[in-house]
Amino acid sequence: MLPNAISLAAMASGFCSLLMTLDQRPLTAAQLILLTMILDGLDGNLARWFKTTSQFGAELDSYVDITAFGIAPAVLVYEKAALSGYKTAGLFLSLAIIIFGAVRLARFKAQDDFRGQKGYTGLPITISAGWVALLTLLNQIEPEKFSLNRFSAAVFSVSLIICLLLQVSNVRYPKPTKNILHFIFCAVLILPLLLPDFGLFLPCAFNLSALGFFYVLLSPLKIFTRI
Repeated sequence: MLPNAISLAAMASGFCSLLMTLDQRPLTAAQLILLTMILDGLDGNLARWFKTTSQFGAELDSYVDITAFGIAPAVLVYEKAALSGYKTAGLFLSLAIIIFGAVRLARFKAQDDFRGQKGYTGLPITISAGWVALLTLLNQIEPEKFSLNRFSAAVFSVSLIICLLLQVSNVRYPKPTKNILHFIFCAVLILPLLLPDFGLFLPCAFNLSALGFFYVLLSPLKIFTRI
């Protein structure tokens, strides 16, 4: 029951992120997406620790993914883009997040009998969701340094599209949260971003961005060096 309860808490967190976006509170919405990432990694680790993995838990996890890492960041992107005067671009980006995320998760369920325990085909959907959340936090907490102007919007759009294309690619990626030390390290970096005091925000945000950048490029670079 405990891993499934954590999964349901993750779904509730993702749904609340949607509500916060609709309530014009993007900072809280982004924090809830990051909180869901911790819960999503925790439920799988608990199931493995207690040897209680099940088909039901695996199916439940897919619903959490599409809610918290598909719909929630898509709505957040559209809302932020619309408020900044990029409504059309925001619409296309949000549709891309939903469509590519659904394709990624459907293929995962249909083709991966090991449910990601031996790695993923395509970039995990959590990476693009985390990228959206991090950039939203940077824009909200340090608006004078990370304002959404034409250049930053273009950089964000291109980087997000690359992540979405990698989601539906055949590039193989390892499962980072399977290693408990990796999971704890990422959780420790995320937790300061959820606190009211943002004293450690910038170092944690940049370290998380660097880790994500390295992870996204890791497998494609391996393939390139073999060629």
